[in-house]
Amino acid sequence: MRVAVIEPVGGHGGMDYYDDGLCAALADRGVDVTLHTCAANGIFRQEKYPVKRSYGKTFASSGKLVQVTRYLSGTLKALLSATRSGARVVHFHLFNVGPLEVFNVLCAKAMGRRVILTIHDVESFASTGKRVFDPRLVYNLADGIIVHNKVSADELADTLGIRRDRLSIIPHGHYLHALGEVPTKQEARKSLALDHDAKVLLFFGQIKEVKGLDILLRAFAEIVKKYPNVRLIIAGRPWKTEFVNYQNLIDELDVDKYCVKEIRYIENEEVANFFKASDAVILPYKKIYQSGVLLHAMSFGCPVIASAIPGMQEIIDDEHNGLLFKSSDPMALARVMENFLDAPELAKTIANNATSQLLTRYSWEAIAEQTERVYRGS
Repeated sequence: MRVAVIEPVGGHGGMDYYDDGLCAALADRGVDVTLHTCAANGIFRQEKYPVKRSYGKTFASSGKLVQVTRYLSGTLKALLSATRSGARVVHFHLFNVGPLEVFNVLCAKAMGRRVILTIHDVESFASTGKRVFDPRLVYNLADGIIVHNKVSADELADTLGIRRDRLSIIPHGHYLHALGEVPTKQEARKSLALDHDAKVLLFFGQIKEVKGLDILLRAFAEIVKKYPNVRLIIAGRPWKTEFVNYQNLIDELDVDKYCVKEIRYIENEEVANFFKASDAVILPYKKIYQSGVLLHAMSFGCPVIASAIPGMQEIIDDEHNGLLFKSSDPMALARVMENFLDAPELAKTIANNATSQLLTRYSWEAIAEQTERVYRGS
């Protein structure tokens, strides 16, 4: 079987971890897979599968017209390459549906390719708000649709009326393959200028309103009363919000001196330091379908404290491989964080159980097998 995986973001936005896990595992199964992505550096095992930089420097330009032109050109390059190589299946990864995504799928179908879609951000598709493009325009053209969990499938079926027999639930894989050289906790803390005996909590990834950083900050204000050596790392860049809103809350709560703020895109080579320096990763999300940060934390052996919402509950078994708290309740989060910090032996148990789960349910070998079945239509 010959497949073209067409995913433009790649190393530009952290999708290279996912792309590499999937493509390498497919190649190990004997699938002739080629990845088409952008020119940004990424974690790709090119000894297993070829990587073509069809989208070039699409995201390097700040000009919208230049980006769109490069994107359209990249899609055509990728599809023509797939056609010439005899790839009958093209696999797109979607985060929203707009004119570019419609163009991609229409072109692929016009070239006679079998189109598979993985929908990573279900919220943008299932929203009942006003849309420029109805995502069903794309769904109805696809030969197979992959989502990462049951909550995503339910929302697409119930909100958009997508037939359940057209949806395949295949989990997001772990990040164990992409850890590289992992520093010790002491080395990681030194790189971030953190005291070796501090209690360190981490909020990592894009800062979106739905991710509940405000809830964490209010809970954290309670924690500092008991743990004067606690630190909260906030690492990531804002998305459709301004960090000044959170800074104002930090100042209001008088916790600025306890916060380590890295408000920027975190490069691949820096990621390990943040996770290894931390005692726990906090995911106070108000709504989520799939969290790469959750799986990243579990891959690094860093315990997770997360909101008890469906997207988290499908992965986290409370007090087994992670900890859950009542969503949107700062005091509930504060209690769980305090209990965790008071029970250091719990961290090792949670981390070990999480690793065992990653090697089974979230293994790329299992995911590649399920994905290949979707490619074949079986």
